[in-house]
Amino acid sequence: MSKQVKKARAERLIGVIRDKAFRLLAEQRGEYDPIALTIDAQDRLGIVALYDGNEFPRRDEALVGLQGELRIMAAQGKFEAAATAHDIRIKMPEGADDINAVCVQYEARAESPLKIYFPYTIRRRLIGKSEIEQGDAVTQRGASIIFTAADRELN
Repeated sequence: MSKQVKKARAERLIGVIRDKAFRLLAEQRGEYDPIALTIDAQDRLGIVALYDGNEFPRRDEALVGLQGELRIMAAQGKFEAAATAHDIRIKMPEGADDINAVCVQYEARAESPLKIYFPYTIRRRLIGKSEIEQGDAVTQRGASIIFTAADRELN
């Protein structure tokens, strides 16, 4: 697969999950559970959901559960790339305001993982969708959470 195709696949998956996360953030007035999307070799998008019987799971536990399910699916070869999105609060040095951000973790076989932070400010409304203003994204190297070294060597 060419670098252009890999880049287009990454941009598509990251863009779709980012937009979905911000839509949920607005609709649910600043709160949403972690979400996960995948893309297979035929460029078909898939959504991964996890329900363990708990109606109100802790968000950190839900993210770990999604990542575990994605690891199983990756080992079975069910997709070529995956992305998760969750809400975080970035602690700033004393004297500066903390920052809210949507954190997207992107991983693909035989590629370096990425972590992209999409900062935002939100104005919650009692009725209707919240107003969200997005800041500039910050990208950094991510951690290999879904694909193992063995998965990367297969391709």
